[in-house]
Amino acid sequence: MFQIFAGHVVQNSRLDWKYLRSRLRKKCIIKNQFNVSFKIFRNNAGGIYVDAGSGMQRLYLINPAIGCSNGIIYVIDGFLNYSPFNLIEMIYRETAVSIIIYLFIYLSLFLSIYLSIYLSIYLSIYFALFSIYLSIYLSIYLSIYLSIYLSILNFFQ
Repeated sequence: MFQIFAGHVVQNSRLDWKYLRSRLRKKCIIKNQFNVSFKIFRNNAGGIYVDAGSGMQRLYLINPAIGCSNGIIYVIDGFLNYSPFNLIEMIYRETAVSIIIYLFIYLSLFLSIYLSIYLSIYLSIYFALFSIYLSIYLSIYLSIYLSIYLSILNFFQ
């Protein structure tokens, strides 16, 4: 586990001191430039721990440049002032935002189904009424036309 802080895992990783101190709710998985993944997580007591597979070590963040674990003080020069996640990962990790995204997806799905059913019923009623109107209009028009035609024929006989 000492190799984690000696540079085999944490070296050149995108870590954010402000993120770890304020926003780390449970855990995050980080990969370094060698594609080695490790977990940084906060337990119930509020401590921050690092786990690279063989065990976990407590990481005391004293200030942005100094960390302490297992009685050894480390100078941290790899912490950056941005989140280890890109924007999409941060949005999906936010509980409230992910719930809103899921609600939006379900709402849009519900609305699309509702609108398709409503439009199909509305259009079928509309076309039925239009066909009734058209049949009434044509019957009236044809009856008037036929009556005029027959009256003209009777006049010339």
